[in-house]
Amino acid sequence: MVEFSGLVKINFFKKEKFTGSCGGMCFKVESKDENSVLLATIWPGPYSSDHTPDEKKQFAEFAFSPEGLEEIQEWLQEQYQAQSALWKPVRIG
Repeated sequence: MVEFSGLVKINFFKKEKFTGSCGGMCFKVESKDENSVLLATIWPGPYSSDHTPDEKKQFAEFAFSPEGLEEIQEWLQEQYQAQSALWKPVRIG
């Protein structure tokens, strides 16, 4: 289950990105357009966003608000369940 709402507050995103992973699905949440939008990005692991081609990433925009953060969490969970074949955990080494 993807859950981060208790870890960060909306003001965190004014200056920082939040990244994580869940069972092979990597994600990033960041502000966009001078803090008017939250952009959520997902991609199959194990590599970071910088080392994953854009064609393997999926993007969604949400309101820059506490409600937008909750919607992102719901969207991440929906994508994790709906595309479970993509999120096979990969072991490195």
